[in-house]
Amino acid sequence: MSKPAAKKQKANIGEAKEVNDKVKDKKKAPRVIQPQFAESDNLAHTIQENLLASYIGTVRMYSGQLTTNWDSTELAGNRKLVSSATKVLVDEFESRGLKRDLSEHHMSATFPAEYIPVFLSALGLPDIETLKQKSDKGDYPLVTKTINGAMHKDWKGKPVLQGGQHRFAALNEFLVHESDRWWPIRLYNADIVTATSLGHLRSNAAVAHTALSDGRRFLLCFDYQTQIDAYIQRGLNRLNEDDARKYTDLNEAYQLEVSRYVTASKRRHEQVWARIELRDSLASIMTTIPEMTNLFKLPALNDLLSCRCQKVPLDPFFQIVQG
Repeated sequence: MSKPAAKKQKANIGEAKEVNDKVKDKKKAPRVIQPQFAESDNLAHTIQENLLASYIGTVRMYSGQLTTNWDSTELAGNRKLVSSATKVLVDEFESRGLKRDLSEHHMSATFPAEYIPVFLSALGLPDIETLKQKSDKGDYPLVTKTINGAMHKDWKGKPVLQGGQHRFAALNEFLVHESDRWWPIRLYNADIVTATSLGHLRSNAAVAHTALSDGRRFLLCFDYQTQIDAYIQRGLNRLNEDDARKYTDLNEAYQLEVSRYVTASKRRHEQVWARIELRDSLASIMTTIPEMTNLFKLPALNDLLSCRCQKVPLDPFFQIVQG
């Protein structure tokens, strides 16, 4: 072999070794796990700004003074109480204490704008700023029966609890005296808070609450989609400025909820959403049989989604479940 040929062969061997070493290093490199629920900085900032703008203040309330009916939506109503989830929270109270004064453990509720002055008057406060100042100092007014009664002389409704009913249920089991069963509630102006911000509040991302199940998140997304479709049918070019804003808000809220699925569930959600009749049927089942909502797992649809047919008959399933 000539010297130039030998030199070229040596160079080739060297290049091959360098490539092989890179492959080995790549195999040895630790796998970087990307966060599954990361919200974009812009969206997170938008939500924060909206919640700050709609924040009224924090008060201590009892469960009977609030409603858990998410009346702003038809299908994606609040979750049913699950005894196992309540027990987890009771165990947490026993081992770690209530820790209800910590702001990260506070619950959230929405309040109609027109009755905020009535509520403030019942509390004996002149304006929202005064309540905010007290809240910033950790001085949360207790909504007593007298205060609640004074408010209901002008308003028969109740603030809408946006997450935390299991915590109240656990509180009822943990504390003997009814007068002690209050919890700090962050109140938001229902006329200002957006659908995206509501979705954030309802997701119960904090440790102090129980997270949404696949079924509940599926129904919440379905409700957003139903409202989005209604705007589309009206004609997007015909929407006034307020409706156009709501349409954009609903789309953001939908995308945010989808991003909160674990990876496997998110993938199945997208597949189901592409098959409209299957999507609508599943939503109908969970609406008709609420117990299914907490049990529903999107990855369990693997076999069903492997079918190529677009229309899947689910009537037999209804008959089996309903008896």
